[in-house]
Amino acid sequence: MSHERYQRVLREVYVWSKLDHDNVIKLLGITTSFDDTISIVSPLMSRGNAFDHVKNPDVDPRPLILGIAQGLRYLHNHSLGPIIHGDMKGVSVPIPQRRFTTSCSRPM
Repeated sequence: MSHERYQRVLREVYVWSKLDHDNVIKLLGITTSFDDTISIVSPLMSRGNAFDHVKNPDVDPRPLILGIAQGLRYLHNHSLGPIIHGDMKGVSVPIPQRRFTTSCSRPM
C-alpha cells in the first residue's frame, strides 16, 4: 500500500471516529495484523445487506429507506463539513439486529 493510500485510509478512519448516529455503523478501531494493510474494524452485521434484505417479499422496505436517508442526512450535514459516502449501494448497507439500518460509512 502506498504512503498516499495509507494517508487516505487514516483520514477516513479519523472522520469515521467522530461520527455518532444510530444509522451510521460504529467504528471499533483499526488493526495492522493482516499483511501490510490497515484493516478497519466495525461490528459484525450478520443479517446481510440491504440489497438482499429487500428481496424478501415479507420485508417492508420503508423503515430501511428511512434509516438510510437519516444516516445520509447526518453525514451530509455533519459539523466537520459534508461527509460524502464514497460507495453507496445496497450491498454496502449492512442490516443490524435491530429493525432499522445503518450505513457503513466510508467518508471521503
